[in-house]
This record gives sequence, structure tokens and C-alpha cells, in this order.
Amino acid sequence: MLLRVSVPLCEIRRSLIDIGMMLRRSTTALLAIALAVSSAACGRERAATAEAERDSAAAAGPLVLLLDVPATVRAGEEVTLAVTLVNRGSADARVGGAAPDVVVTREDGTEVWRRSRHEPQPASAAPITLRPKEMRGSGHNWNQRDDAGRPVPPGTYRVRAEFPAPKLASEPRTITIQP
Repeated sequence: MLLRVSVPLCEIRRSLIDIGMMLRRSTTALLAIALAVSSAACGRERAATAEAERDSAAAAGPLVLLLDVPATVRAGEEVTLAVTLVNRGSADARVGGAAPDVVVTREDGTEVWRRSRHEPQPASAAPITLRPKEMRGSGHNWNQRDDAGRPVPPGTYRVRAEFPAPKLASEPRTITIQP
């Protein structure tokens, strides 16, 4: 006998992200799968996401850069950051091959950490083509240290993703580091 189980895509996405955060070493692959499976079909938990997607879509046309970060983490925990580039248009979109950058700032806007300073891009990253409705996801980790390698103190920080070509930016997200 065949048993059919119906599981909402949102639940699959949450489970994959939870597993990825626990396994940390496999985070990139699991986050990319989770985001590709569900971002288009899943109602996001964060209310600001729909507004951010509209803002990004208006500013950049059919390409949208989305960012998922945990709302709260404990001091010293590695922070998993998921970035997704989405082609919402009806035509192919060609984009630079570089990975998106992730920037962490204090509440006053002072830059604390930039991913590209610690994970340099290859000199010749080939451009990619995103088909209509296609998504490309990447996962990155921040060790709660500033660019000089010092641990950042507990507090509230802003995180944003940036894509160089074409120039795109996600809406900033807030993360609170608890003692």
C-alpha cells in the first residue's frame, strides 16, 4: 500500500534550514536547496520580507536579492546567512558570476564585517544566466568577529546583502546578539 503524505513547502524549508544550522559544514548546500524548494511558494515568517521584495523589485526590475538571517543568536555562535538571487521576470537575466557580498554594521551604520574581505572572489568569475523564475542561493557564515578579528560585543546589528553586477542590495535585516 502506498502512503501519501502532504507536507507544506514551508515546513520542508524550515526543517532544511534547521538541519543546516546544526551541521554548519553543510550549510551552503542545504540552504541553497531549502531556498530553491520553497522561496517562491512559501509564505515567509518575516513580515518585512514581502515589503523588501517589492522594494528590491521596484529598484532593480525583475532581479531581487533576498537575505535570511536569524533574529537572535548567542554571543560566540557562528551566524548562518542565506542569500538568494531571484529572477522574477519573464526573460533570461545575465548577472556577474561573483558571489553576493554580505555586510554587517552597527545600528549607527558603522561597518563591522564584510564577507568579501575574508572570502575573496576568484579573479575571473564567469557571468551566469538566470532563467525566468530561477533562483540561486548561497550560504555564508559570520563568526561574530569584526574585520580585524576581534569578537563583537552583544547588541543589535544590521545585515545586508549586495550583488555587484547588476548592482542590487537586499533590505537590511536586524540581528540581536545576546550575552
